[in-house]
Amino acid sequence: MNNLMTIHKTMTNRAKNLIPILAACALAYTTPALASCTVELHGKGSDGNWRTISIKDRDDPLGMSDVFDGYVGFWTKFGRDARFYSQDWSGSDWNDEIEKIDFFGHCTTAQVTLYEHKDYGGWQKVITPQNNINGNSLPTGISEKASSVEVVFRDNIDSYKQRFPSVRGLSYRDVQANYVVREQSLQVALGANGTTFALDGMGSVRQWDGSKWRYVEQKGAQHWRFKGLAIHPNGLPWVVAQNNIVYRWDTAQSTWVNFDYEHKTISGAIKDIAIGADGSVFGIAMDDTVMRWEGTWWKNLEPVNAVKWKFKKLTVDKHGRPWVVAQDNLVYRWDPAQSTWVNFDYGHTTINGASKDLAAGADGTIFAISMSDNVRRWDGTYWQWVENGVHWEFKHISADAHGRPTGVGKNDMIYRWDVNAPGWLPLEPKDFWK
Repeated sequence: MNNLMTIHKTMTNRAKNLIPILAACALAYTTPALASCTVELHGKGSDGNWRTISIKDRDDPLGMSDVFDGYVGFWTKFGRDARFYSQDWSGSDWNDEIEKIDFFGHCTTAQVTLYEHKDYGGWQKVITPQNNINGNSLPTGISEKASSVEVVFRDNIDSYKQRFPSVRGLSYRDVQANYVVREQSLQVALGANGTTFALDGMGSVRQWDGSKWRYVEQKGAQHWRFKGLAIHPNGLPWVVAQNNIVYRWDTAQSTWVNFDYEHKTISGAIKDIAIGADGSVFGIAMDDTVMRWEGTWWKNLEPVNAVKWKFKKLTVDKHGRPWVVAQDNLVYRWDPAQSTWVNFDYGHTTINGASKDLAAGADGTIFAISMSDNVRRWDGTYWQWVENGVHWEFKHISADAHGRPTGVGKNDMIYRWDVNAPGWLPLEPKDFWK
């Protein structure tokens, strides 16, 4: 099976099958824009009833592909879920196939390709609004309808290819698979000066400009891939590359600079990075210990002869003190006076102290993701839930200069906390690449 199509199937399900709580809450706070083009695919089942698939460029800017991979008792289809298919479509009813198409709205560049398996005629036909006369979408004189379909919005596909050169030679469906992965977010980071950056599903860095995401690299440039992200107080991102080397963005050269190059064989390999509002830079080394950037090299935080503690998550507060999540999921904070780690939450670990991730705001606010994937705020004595009532589920958290959290949900989408709602608001325009 084509690897990209496997990704397409997996990531489509991840993106579309949102946690019901998240979906319901998001609907309460967003008003969707009108689609400029809607493509409707119609088919008739064994019971003689018509069924419809509706594809909108607002929801799926590049379209969708639902292509058979062969059959074992019935067609194996990609994407057949509530997003595209009504509940009465059946995966085992061979008569549930496409035989009519309608275009609504501004669909000049919309294109639909219908396919039938080679064992049943193997025909293929491309339909556009220009040649779709009275909805007569099928080749004449055939008995078998279309088992598979590919819907494409060509103007958006072309725009996406212009933004990402690596996909220019790919088929439509493979470009769509690339989009489904890239649309997701791995991590989000908020700077003390108000800037917001994120790693997309491919590990590329993009910045929120107040209304949409803008990639750091120029259009048409090859995108670097990273796995860790932090924002310096000057508003520029620092990142951890796949080879565990730290880079920072150089605006003068419009590129990523490996400022630690001379030291990477000594102490430069880092798993994760965090930067405080005071400019202090810390990292988790390959042996899971915490290191501090001294301006020219990485130095172990603990004294030379001290036992080295091991951690898996890291943040830095406004005073330049690192907070960490240990291997046992308990939270510790560095105490400079004692030169050791202090489990400040020890008295509450049996209640709700175990955490998966941490974030420190420039105002001193500390947030954590609990073992049940909910966001909590440290009030100085206890961890308090951010929400009152239903708790959303997150896998990564960050905080802004005013103590407001922004996180990556379990559905890989970014949400920010709105104190006025109060509630989580999505921060994900679908045409992020433009």
